[in-house]
Amino acid sequence: MSWEAVLGAINILVPILDSRRAREQEHVELTLNALSTAYHATQAYFADVESGVVPSRREQMGLAEKWDHVSILIRRYDQNLSSRLSLKSRFWREGGAWDRQQVAHANIGLENVRRDGRVMLMLKQRPS
Repeated sequence: MSWEAVLGAINILVPILDSRRAREQEHVELTLNALSTAYHATQAYFADVESGVVPSRREQMGLAEKWDHVSILIRRYDQNLSSRLSLKSRFWREGGAWDRQQVAHANIGLENVRRDGRVMLMLKQRPS
């Protein structure tokens, strides 16, 4: 194979690889944003309940949907974390009625899943 052929192949492959990396980075950003949205919506829900607002089944189902969305997005990176986020969604679908021991056993505490997701995703980000 000549050097011209090798360089030609490289010139074809580089844009393909760059495009693939860009799509992957977009997915990482999308996943981080979904994680942030679910986290902050959950924080707002807890703040409302602590201030005396009656828990809303509609809001709980909305939180379940948000956590399920994050679970689906994160599955390509970490099956274990995806399963935990799916359990978090189930927690909200069931009305947030699990006790502290069940939440701890499932390892779905709000700060834990946020931290684990952010650390894993930030390691996948490439500097701009």
